[in-house]
Amino acid sequence: MKSVYSLVLSDEVVRAVDNAAYRKGVSRSHLINEILAEHLACTTPHMRMQSLFSALESMFQDTALRLTGRSAGAIDLQSAITYRYNPSVRFALVLYERGEDLGELRVSLRTQNEGLLNHFARFFLWFDGEEKKQGDITSSIEEGRYVRVLSCPVGDTQAVSEKLSAYVKGIKALLDVYFSAEARGENGLIAAKSVKGAYIRPW
Repeated sequence: MKSVYSLVLSDEVVRAVDNAAYRKGVSRSHLINEILAEHLACTTPHMRMQSLFSALESMFQDTALRLTGRSAGAIDLQSAITYRYNPSVRFALVLYERGEDLGELRVSLRTQNEGLLNHFARFFLWFDGEEKKQGDITSSIEEGRYVRVLSCPVGDTQAVSEKLSAYVKGIKALLDVYFSAEARGENGLIAAKSVKGAYIRPW
């Protein structure tokens, strides 16, 4: 929660804050809030997000999921799947600073290949059904894109990051099984169902 407060600051301090905020690409209020929180050992939602992203970065090192970007509110990963031309799948973990939910996972496939898009949709229709067997979730499936809202977990940064990384890796493993079977001319859905233990719902 944030509220509006009035502060009396010297012009020199404001200029220094504005210069530092400009370099960081944040607002004056945001920077002052972070400086005061750090000085007073108070953890803000933004600081928790950055701590979680840092932990996730280390957990995806030396894996098939390659870090391709990180912003204030998201971390992007990319990996090829075993199929014709090795198409790339993007995983974006987007965290919310406010609200009851932790954030959302976005899985997307950039292609114009209709057959590949149909396989992607078929896989996630099955996967989404498996998710909903275990409890209510908010999700959506569009052309080449799956979005799943992540509820707030219980645990410290390390525990949450371990659950999130295992979840993403599990989805990637199931995608590999599915598309590998399809590439061999087999039924990818049957193959994915046979090893769905690779998928672990985080909470």
